[in-house]
Amino acid sequence: MNFNELSINEIIDHLNANLGKLSEKDQGFASSLLESVARYGRPSEKQAYWLRVLADCTVQKREAVEIGSLEGILALFDRAAASMKRPAILVADADMTYRLSLAGPTASVPGSINVTTNQSFENRTWFGRILPNGQFQASPRQAAPAGLVDVLRRFSADPAGIAAQYGRETGSCCFCARDLTDGRSIHVGYGPICADRYGLPWGEKKEAA
Repeated sequence: MNFNELSINEIIDHLNANLGKLSEKDQGFASSLLESVARYGRPSEKQAYWLRVLADCTVQKREAVEIGSLEGILALFDRAAASMKRPAILVADADMTYRLSLAGPTASVPGSINVTTNQSFENRTWFGRILPNGQFQASPRQAAPAGLVDVLRRFSADPAGIAAQYGRETGSCCFCARDLTDGRSIHVGYGPICADRYGLPWGEKKEAA
């Protein structure tokens, strides 16, 4: 079922009819949203986003695919979390850029890594999540791009290297997405502030002649 093709009223009807298929925690969240919509009318963009996500959780998930160990990826997020609320890492495959962010303690799968398009919150396409056991669980309503699993496997094997490759190839920092202007930043794929936040080296290598 593709919930992107349904109206918000159809999604609300589906969710009301399928609340029992959600986890206990998600049932509470969904019920709260549905009660708010029933009381105040049409949901906000953020509420509509979560109604779609919750409706998505009521349908059968696609089979998970092995990606690899999350140890290196989680190490980057753990370092950044000390000074940032919502750290994210950008990686790319061909013309597609993916945004990877760590799911918080109140998420459906705490500690998993969400994989989306790199857009504003309400416009992001959610392709799925990398589970704590190192498997990628694809969204049942959005087909994953052909190269996504491959780039996630390469990212798992070399998190800092693949993230930095994005910065070198695009000229934008793989962590904050700002344009890179210093030759050393372009060379390593990220700026000095992000290097400090994520615990990575910066400035040791000179720009190639």
